[in-house]
Amino acid sequence: QGRAVGRGGVLKRDLGGRGCSAEGASHRCRAAGPEPQRGGPEFPSELIFSPQGHLGTANQMVDELHGSDESAWVSDEVEKIIFETLDGYMRDLTYAEEMVPHWINHVCETVMRKLNENKKPFKYVVTCIIMQRNGAGVHSATSCFWDAGNDGVLTYVWPREKSKDVVNKTMWCIVTAFGLEF
Repeated sequence: QGRAVGRGGVLKRDLGGRGCSAEGASHRCRAAGPEPQRGGPEFPSELIFSPQGHLGTANQMVDELHGSDESAWVSDEVEKIIFETLDGYMRDLTYAEEMVPHWINHVCETVMRKLNENKKPFKYVVTCIIMQRNGAGVHSATSCFWDAGNDGVLTYVWPREKSKDVVNKTMWCIVTAFGLEF
């Protein structure tokens, strides 16, 4: 027989010597070895804490989050994350071809980390294009086949062309963030 004990963000599972413990707001805990009543109602195979602090199975947590306004794609939040990342990091940089791969990685990783910190039930994809401002044109398109009610996409061009003050006169940056609800 097994039991799950959770307290203060810590999940511990007592399985008669086969156990594990972990700390974190949303952690999945699996026991080593076979479980006697795997998947049964009295002893679910996987217990997690939701971001709201509730203990339950993964399916229960996903169902709880799907109906929540807290889990919705909010374009304004995503735009703010992208803008703050780009403006804070790239504002004073001058285009340098050899540095572009590093900048792209930094922007994608930072935006991804900040999106994940929101603890929303999304799988994210972030793309970044940086090009020198030299009068050349660029054309880009995004096409998606998904659940338009739950998933979202935002493309942000930095710096804004009609901005009062031109932030960076040497380069353009285009970041696209996709959020696919799971």
